[in-house]
Amino acid sequence: MGKKKSKKEEKWLQEAAERMEEKGTEGAFTAWCKRHGFKGVTQEAINLAKKIAKERGDTTLLRRAIFAENARKIAKKR
Repeated sequence: MGKKKSKKEEKWLQEAAERMEEKGTEGAFTAWCKRHGFKGVTQEAINLAKKIAKERGDTTLLRRAIFAENARKIAKKR
């Protein structure tokens, strides 16, 4: 059997969503995707964002893309 996760480890996604809402950045990556011709957050959009972010050294865009990718992975598991 695997190691049991603490409550804090289980709630990281919810806490991140709350922080985004408080900061007013909720939906910022979706808006970026739409500005770049995508219908929403897709794996193709994530890959493009990661590539552009690395080229430009844009850590904010890179963090948003990685977060979106991780959130998609979690959503697929459910």
